[in-house]
Amino acid sequence: MTSNQESLSLIVPLTERFMSAVTGLAENTAIGMGLGAVEAIKLTLAVEEIFAYLIRISAQGHTLSLEITNYGYYVQAKFVFTGRDLDLRLFNLAAGVSLDDEKDLGDLGLLLASRSVDDFSLFEELHQGIGLVLIKAKSYPATDDIEPPEARPLKSYRVQTADREQVKEFSRLLALHYPANRLYPAGFEKPGRLADMIGGGKFGLVVAQGERNRIGGGMIWRQGSRIVEFYGPYPFNQPPDSNMAADLIEACINGVARTDALGIICSYTPSSPPAGYFDTLGALDVSFGGSDRRPVPFFYRQLSEDSGVSVWAHPGLADFLAEQYGRLVLPRDVRKTRHEGERISPHSVLSTTIERGLDQATLRPMWNGEDRAANISRHLSLLRSEHIDNLFFLLDTGLAWQADWTPVLLDQGFTPRLVIPYGGRADMVIFQHQSR
Repeated sequence: MTSNQESLSLIVPLTERFMSAVTGLAENTAIGMGLGAVEAIKLTLAVEEIFAYLIRISAQGHTLSLEITNYGYYVQAKFVFTGRDLDLRLFNLAAGVSLDDEKDLGDLGLLLASRSVDDFSLFEELHQGIGLVLIKAKSYPATDDIEPPEARPLKSYRVQTADREQVKEFSRLLALHYPANRLYPAGFEKPGRLADMIGGGKFGLVVAQGERNRIGGGMIWRQGSRIVEFYGPYPFNQPPDSNMAADLIEACINGVARTDALGIICSYTPSSPPAGYFDTLGALDVSFGGSDRRPVPFFYRQLSEDSGVSVWAHPGLADFLAEQYGRLVLPRDVRKTRHEGERISPHSVLSTTIERGLDQATLRPMWNGEDRAANISRHLSLLRSEHIDNLFFLLDTGLAWQADWTPVLLDQGFTPRLVIPYGGRADMVIFQHQSR
């Protein structure tokens, strides 16, 4: 499938006179890119509130770059601007407003903006300024009235790239044969959404097809900047001695080997991959409800020589990283850093992704601030009250400021568990909260 990614952008002065131009671009473009009326209005509301906020805090003469991009199953609004007085604390899931606080009331629009979108991220680049990315997912109708054909053991099959109808049939088979949101990311079980994910160009799917075009299994991959993620393989009602799992893995590896990817991560898999394909990175201790708690392994395969990279680490994390890099034979220059009294923002910002089907929440730092400890504590209290058992925190070793979060995480019950090579700007460290 080919990519349908498209984008529109504008650069405008940060003044009230251009509000209609900004909101008009957001709404009309979102609808044109496939969002429903409700989703488009919510994204437009978020864009309007962010633009209004930036007008208030920006100096005269500053400009804003706004880019709206279609990724198939979601639409992204990306702001790039200059300034240092950014305070997006109301984007925190655990944030609230005080009716007695004049500043809180003035920034109420930020709370509305954060709750109108499905995800967000923040970044700061030396020559670009500050970037804020908002994501609004496309909604898809239920298709429970369409049942997939019965999956039968295949005596012979061929592995091939899936076309659109095969993607949708695979999605229905996946939902039928595997527990919802247990062995694949949320959204794979929605045929239209998976078709748009594949059509967007970042995801791919290979299927094993037998006689009369019956699908016996499949495997999904996602192209990242330097690594590829594999999901599966997912055989459907195949005998234990079938080579289908290995054949699907081979097809995916051959497909991505021609890219610039340095390695492959395999994290969602119904069973351990056949021997010889991957090394084990480690495992997370995941609760599946009640007393059912099992390790979920992560696997890695290096595709090309790793020439090494510098990573930033708080002294409290350096020993863990050294042990992991030694075990995985990864060339890394670990550079220690910590907060040493330099000025940072009063308020930090965390992004929270909740997967209800997994009883799982993943926190990511978006902005550094003096209230790191209190912010994490508020999020932990909120997530515990929602009975979320599996709590994770991601730290990017390519961003020195994220190292400041390490002592706070350790103090509040998080433990480093895994290193994902090139999972972010550099390597990604997954912390898990020891709630039990």
